[in-house]
Amino acid sequence: MIRLALETGTIIGIRDSSRQESSERMLDEVLYRSYLSRLRVSLENERRYFEKTGEGLEVTRSEQHVESLVEIGKRRISLELVKEFQECLADADKLYEREERAKIDAWIRDHEEQLS
Repeated sequence: MIRLALETGTIIGIRDSSRQESSERMLDEVLYRSYLSRLRVSLENERRYFEKTGEGLEVTRSEQHVESLVEIGKRRISLELVKEFQECLADADKLYEREERAKIDAWIRDHEEQLS
């Protein structure tokens, strides 16, 4: 706090600085929650598409949301939000694994059909 007072030249500057940091954190957390919600929706839609078609999408919205979440998360985000993000990533990893396995299985079937 003393360092902040010296940098700002006044004790009032400390209060204003901490108030600004608090509002920035609140804004980051609101954005983070929004992108986390969008990530969940994207993952659910991608999962539905995969279950109906047996194929994964070439370009996914979830990847864009993850990038945004990581960027915001590099700033100050509560532990609770980080844990929620971790859960979403675990779901995304499971979906990716299923899609990749299905893709490889399809390639193997195609290869076996060509040989017979």
